[in-house]
Amino acid sequence: MDWTQSFIPDIEKSFVAKDKKHNHYWFPATGAMINWQLNTTKAPFNDPAVRKALSMAVDRDQITEVAMNGYAEPADCTGLARTYDTWRDTSLAASCTWTKYDSAAAAKALDAAGYKESGGKRKLKNGKNFTLDISVGSASSDWISVANIIKQDLAKVGITATVKTPDWSAVQSSYNTGTFDTGIVWSNNGATPYEYFRGVMSTKMVQPVGKQATENYHRFGDKKADKLIDAFAAATDEKTQAEQMNGLQELYNEDAPVVPLFTGPEWGAYTDARFTGWPTAKNPYATLGNRNGSTILVLTSLKPVKS
Repeated sequence: MDWTQSFIPDIEKSFVAKDKKHNHYWFPATGAMINWQLNTTKAPFNDPAVRKALSMAVDRDQITEVAMNGYAEPADCTGLARTYDTWRDTSLAASCTWTKYDSAAAAKALDAAGYKESGGKRKLKNGKNFTLDISVGSASSDWISVANIIKQDLAKVGITATVKTPDWSAVQSSYNTGTFDTGIVWSNNGATPYEYFRGVMSTKMVQPVGKQATENYHRFGDKKADKLIDAFAAATDEKTQAEQMNGLQELYNEDAPVVPLFTGPEWGAYTDARFTGWPTAKNPYATLGNRNGSTILVLTSLKPVKS
């Protein structure tokens, strides 16, 4: 095996150390935002106050350091992956509250939203215990760890979460049809944040439960977002584009359509024992992903090692 695109725990020890001369990796933060998506067709996930409260209950530092092995960085309330740092409203990012870990504030926010705690258990408005499922495909060990940390964090505010890990095909089906509770979900990526915000906030991408959705599995839309997204697409200068994008970040901060967790690293590891010319941090002509549009650039740039 010369090349892989996968999460490898403690890669310095488990891979690089076995052949320091030839074994290498590169995990740039150029992937999509990884979100905890809450099915907004179900109560109480249709309440932005609840979505923000659940977000405050999540310890992103622990998620990125433990579950993601330090390969990722926590998200902020702009919703933007590290890929889009030039588009980020830094003043808004600095003022984030609902993407900061604070169990006490999360509990108070749930109380204020009408979901009180009784006997150590958070209660829904119908008196039943506040419980939820977190769906993740069984092959994704890193995301399963993410889900388990969220489960532990929610317990601190009286919410019982169950992590469900069937095959990805079953998880994907529940996302497509809108039958899931919550899940750890990837997002759209592109040259600008247009695809991301369109995928998480546009009413045009919302499908009713039971009808196949290829994105916006959480089924949230805001008509104000539609106007900003369309205006961004129609803009012919960077200043106007930046204004629309700042507006989308402000609306995202208001709506909390999903719970952003971290930018997904682009996984990639290789050995140069037989081939050279791989992308690296010093020569970033492509990523090391072997299932995306830049894969052909890598394949046509490699040279066999002369024997």
